[in-house]
Amino acid sequence: MTLNTPTPITYQVKHQIGFITLVRPESLNALNLPMITTLHKILQAWHSDPNVRAVIVQGQGERAFCAGGDLRSVYEAKQRKDPHFHDELFRKEYSFNLAIANFPKPYISFMQGFAMGGGLGLSVHGSHRIVGENAQLAMPETKIGYFPDVGASYFLNKAPGALGMYLALTGNIIGASDSLYARLATHFVPIKKHVEVIEALLKENILGISTVNTIIEKYSENLPEGPLQPQQEHIDNLFEYPTLEQIFQALEGDKSAFSQDTLKTLKKRSPTSLQITFELLKRNKGKTLADAIEVEFQLSQIFIKKHDFFEGIRAVLIDKDQAPLWFPASLKEIDPSIIEEYFTHQVNSLNR
Repeated sequence: MTLNTPTPITYQVKHQIGFITLVRPESLNALNLPMITTLHKILQAWHSDPNVRAVIVQGQGERAFCAGGDLRSVYEAKQRKDPHFHDELFRKEYSFNLAIANFPKPYISFMQGFAMGGGLGLSVHGSHRIVGENAQLAMPETKIGYFPDVGASYFLNKAPGALGMYLALTGNIIGASDSLYARLATHFVPIKKHVEVIEALLKENILGISTVNTIIEKYSENLPEGPLQPQQEHIDNLFEYPTLEQIFQALEGDKSAFSQDTLKTLKKRSPTSLQITFELLKRNKGKTLADAIEVEFQLSQIFIKKHDFFEGIRAVLIDKDQAPLWFPASLKEIDPSIIEEYFTHQVNSLNR
């Protein structure tokens, strides 16, 4: 039986598999607070339910698995001066991300179309992340004056070399091949075969990690190299410097098309977001997911009080003029002591 909730989510248990579907296609299945709350409750109920041996998460429609969090609601909460909303939203979302990572059963995401921001938080922490041929993955937060969160300072640090730093700073979208290479996805299965994978899983009487692996690998296919993989050495040479300023200098001094395109992209991003993102990935390298997300939660509660986050949402989603006015407007105008305050200022812990 499919259970409908007041939020745009359906869920059901069928033959030992718990199915979750996001049904908000008009908003690219973006996650709002009621959806996050419901998802967490579902996962908590299935954590120790012996009738649930695995979980499958999908987004309705081919355009998006989940394009991220509902940023319009974040903006509206700021307009009505509701800081409690921001605390609750990020606290519940990050706690849900940790619950996925700690889920003891196969957790399988079928990612087609956009999977960005909170959409990666919904998938990357699970055991199996299947991408289709139209997959478009990204952590685009520097574009909106924020920073890569939902555990990104943990999972982007797992990418080869300096690739995670490149993806975090630029916020660029990558396709299926590079998603596998960056370790954001685990398998490529053509969209037309997703139903076959699900049917094969439903036929199994005992579902464990090894059984799920065998079934998914049976339908998985290899892909040619994506555009980023051949650039790995180049990316490492450009993005492994000890300061962000040195990365910019390296890009400015390298006249290749790749470097100049990357430099052009970074110059459009929030300078504060870039500086915080750079520091975040450096400081969280080697940390556990729980520790990384705790730092991210602390940062989230500072960003919601700052100019750039809401200016970015305004420019991209509200007025849609794509012309944010960042403050400070350049890296040179950022006081290093201000950046340090982002990491030393403490609010209530994620776990209170």
